[in-house]
Amino acid sequence: MTYLERRYPNEFAPRTVNRNMNSTDQAIGDRTNEEQLGRYAALMDDFHEEQLGRYAALMNDFRRENGTKAPVAVTATPLHRRATA
Repeated sequence: MTYLERRYPNEFAPRTVNRNMNSTDQAIGDRTNEEQLGRYAALMDDFHEEQLGRYAALMNDFRRENGTKAPVAVTATPLHRRATA
């Protein structure tokens, strides 16, 4: 799909596109409370820390194989706190 097909489907799409412009659908953010967002942020922090650990392990293996002696220490600010810091 090209940009023109997405942006101007009535003019450039190879088939007819029917969009309901009077949709009563609500944004998903209206149904998410702060408790759910907090749980999600904590899960993302855990995932991020896990990924940093994997990265550090890979870099340490790489450095060990290539004769570099300094190990990698990876630390980071949790993702949900980084935006406000």
